[in-house]
Amino acid sequence: MSWEMGISVRSMSHIIKSDLSMGESRRMTGQRLTTFLIKIRVDRWKVLLGQKNKWSSSKDFV
Repeated sequence: MSWEMGISVRSMSHIIKSDLSMGESRRMTGQRLTTFLIKIRVDRWKVLLGQKNKWSSSKDFV
């Protein structure tokens, strides 16, 4: 786009940043979890934590 307008890339990025109030755009990595999915993960975590405590308190498991 800067080449088509005949200005440098740095000038174009400065214009975009200052005039349009747009900062750098970063690629989102990782998982985007909704509140529903977060609740499911927490419930599963609590179940797994309960199973771990059950095994660690057992006298057969040494």
